[in-house]
Amino acid sequence: MQDIGSRYYTYLSTINNLFASIKNHASHIKVYVIDHPNPAGRQVEGTHLPEEYASFIGITGLPHRHGLTIGEMCKYLRSEMDATFDMKVISFNPEEFETPFQISPSPNFPSVTTAQIYTGQCLFEGTILSEGKGTTKPFEIIGAPFLNWEILLKIKRELFKSYPFFKDKIVLRPIRFIPYDHKFKGEVCNGFQLHILRPEFYSLLFSLILIQHIEKYTENSIWKEGKYEYGSDKTAMELLAGDKKILECLQISGDFRTIIPSLQKEENLWIEKVKKHLIYTIELSVQKIL
Repeated sequence: MQDIGSRYYTYLSTINNLFASIKNHASHIKVYVIDHPNPAGRQVEGTHLPEEYASFIGITGLPHRHGLTIGEMCKYLRSEMDATFDMKVISFNPEEFETPFQISPSPNFPSVTTAQIYTGQCLFEGTILSEGKGTTKPFEIIGAPFLNWEILLKIKRELFKSYPFFKDKIVLRPIRFIPYDHKFKGEVCNGFQLHILRPEFYSLLFSLILIQHIEKYTENSIWKEGKYEYGSDKTAMELLAGDKKILECLQISGDFRTIIPSLQKEENLWIEKVKKHLIYTIELSVQKIL
């Protein structure tokens, strides 16, 4: 199974459910894991998911972007549930980190670029904006019919003015697109395409700031209402963001610089926690922002 490095990608939940079933009902089964590189690399982003926000799109304790290979994640999940079934990880040549996958794991996940931005851009599923599904660039482009050029230019100008440390990391290109499926199917949407300039890009933080600025400079409420996942009454944004401080910043247009220290503290805690499960010598990393 080709994981893509973010906790929302439900392959992880499928594996976790499989492991729980083996532990509880068939502990004699031996599991073989054919390992793959993580296309999002070794960078870690975000906070550990509290149990109150856990669902099929997020396992308790995982950060937004975990930095592990699927084999390392399997070791971690098995350990966390105190399972004793036999498991063997078939590792890959570390040189393969440079070519993480040749076959797309999903129609909505066409490239390695998608992996670099997905941790943040997936949060647009918690809004009414199109996240680019139904186009050839899912998650690389976002938009809606109610956005116009004046609003887009204001969002772009104010975002980089307020958070100048992103100026040399990414370009926001105003575009028009028509999704052939999903949100705003067949409608002309105005929005942005994200062009990453450096691989050391903090996707989660940037997308949170982008969502905040779109909400601030449009008359429409952009939040998707109603429950999002079976078994939970929480909204999509609550389950995806999965953190009270992050949600408060979004809702009150707070300064995201105030939560960067807590984000980076939790990222370093995650790295310490999973050290014993690492298979490869390439270390996990935290992107320094300030």
